[in-house]
Amino acid sequence: MIAVTDDKQISKEFFNEWIGSRGPKGWVGRYISNTGRWYTDMLIKEAGIKPDDEILDVGCGSASMIAKLLEKVDLKQPVFGVEPSEAQLELANRTLKENDLTAKVDLRQGFASPLPFEDNSFDVIYASFIIKHFTDETLDDFFKEALRVLKPGGRFLGWEFAKITNRVFKKLASNPKKAMQSFRTFADIKLVLEKTGFKNITEFEVKNRGFWDPVEDMGFKAIKADSSVQTVDSRPLIVENKADGY
Repeated sequence: MIAVTDDKQISKEFFNEWIGSRGPKGWVGRYISNTGRWYTDMLIKEAGIKPDDEILDVGCGSASMIAKLLEKVDLKQPVFGVEPSEAQLELANRTLKENDLTAKVDLRQGFASPLPFEDNSFDVIYASFIIKHFTDETLDDFFKEALRVLKPGGRFLGWEFAKITNRVFKKLASNPKKAMQSFRTFADIKLVLEKTGFKNITEFEVKNRGFWDPVEDMGFKAIKADSSVQTVDSRPLIVENKADGY
């Protein structure tokens, strides 16, 4: 069990510090936050995103992935984003304004649990590189919340560092004040998903880009289905849940 009592506040302060700072630290933080757009094509492919889908980005950061998603898919409904950091939200609002997307996105300040939405609200929920900030308890709560707000047949995707191979990264991650609390393998994530109620759990490949090359990544996909829905997908890397809750 990860021995951190307030992982949410630690991660919020971490991003406020790195994103809100002036000088080199702030530049690096904002650059990293904007790399979410690199993974947009992967998200669209793995989630099978369609124009009618209602989508939630948990830990949306600068909203760069949301902006890229709206550029590539003509979504009929607004995209929702949840982000705890004030500095990240300020950056996200700037991103949306610069891309004339303010009316197409609904940003909320908040954490991954509890999620401020009604049951069965979304077709797709995704979380990009936020799981390392969570204690085991927070991760468990987040997966339960994701299951709750997904519609039957909805898709839940996430990707994260599984292993750090770079010496500098390892040093940064060794300090709990830096908010990187745990690097989990797919097997670790699978156990939590099974506990939550998902079954037949598999992973998908996350292709590294640029800055992330010294890090090994893993990705997962989950589908929420009720007992009356049989989900059939010929593609690999699907998690299928046939229960009505968690």
